[in-house]
Amino acid sequence: FCIVPFMAAIPPWGAMSRQRWTTLLKGDAEKTNRALSLSGVFDECMWVIGNPLASTLAVISGLLAFSFTGMCVVIGALMFLTELSTEPKSQTQLAREAGLTRKQYRMTRKEYREREAARSKALQTEAAVEYARDKARAEGKTAAEVKAAMQKAATDIAAGRKESIWGPGLIAVCVTWFGLGAFQSAASISIVAFATEAHMKQYTGFVFACFSLSSLIGALVYGAKNWKIPLWKRFYFCLAVASARLRRG
Repeated sequence: FCIVPFMAAIPPWGAMSRQRWTTLLKGDAEKTNRALSLSGVFDECMWVIGNPLASTLAVISGLLAFSFTGMCVVIGALMFLTELSTEPKSQTQLAREAGLTRKQYRMTRKEYREREAARSKALQTEAAVEYARDKARAEGKTAAEVKAAMQKAATDIAAGRKESIWGPGLIAVCVTWFGLGAFQSAASISIVAFATEAHMKQYTGFVFACFSLSSLIGALVYGAKNWKIPLWKRFYFCLAVASARLRRG
């Protein structure tokens, strides 16, 4: 409990790694999805190997487990941070390459952001129109009503009206992650308690590794296919599969 608050100071390694993939692949959606899935596979490999190793070392010696873990973290962080060839360039580096001062480059970036904002609004309008169309069709409305709903969605976006950040999508994600967090915490406590009662605490890491192995397989399957199904449908389908798995468990 005393150590946990300091975990907030840990850099977001996952986000930093994903940003490097995004930069390297220059917006190629198919390759980026596969690269991020591959990153997920490597993450789970770490847990598959690390969990049994950590539990075994912790039973042998708490000091040994703590020292070994600290050494791995330091070595891994240094390897990641010293790999500069894949690191996204800073504004200073980009300005120097373009022969501009930092101030001039910021002005150029301002024009770029304005263009990107216009492009983002166009994509937002397209998504809103598509959502309104699908919703109207699902409600069994006539062709004229569907068209009116699409026009209204486009008008709302053009007028700057948008839904609150606390829309159905964000609420669904928050509730989902709350539930998954509760499940993972409850499962972890139950596994450790059961293993302790059975005097087999050193094997808890192997049980945790099974969870990670299933996630590894899921990442391999997900990344092997170029999905055409909309993201929200994939989200709810995977949620249904996870719920069925938990119910069976």
